[in-house]
Amino acid sequence: MHPDDELYFLSFTPLDYVSCNALCFDRSTTPHSVVTYDAEKSSPEQIRYWYGDAEIEEIRYDEFTEPVAASFSEFTNLLCDCPPNSGSST
Repeated sequence: MHPDDELYFLSFTPLDYVSCNALCFDRSTTPHSVVTYDAEKSSPEQIRYWYGDAEIEEIRYDEFTEPVAASFSEFTNLLCDCPPNSGSST
């Protein structure tokens, strides 16, 4: 797989074994979006890949990732209990 391919940035490798949920950057988007990775839901796809039943391009990431924010900047706004750009002017 070539680094310019969309799936190159959010993909399994033969050494991957993800056994916990994670917050990840999806580098296939510009700007990089933030997604959650559900380890339990990913198991069937990991198994398909490991046993050669699926090529990397066939991994169904939408079955175990969920969008959180369209960018890291947007994600950081979720960490604040105040609305974006709500700074007070004095």
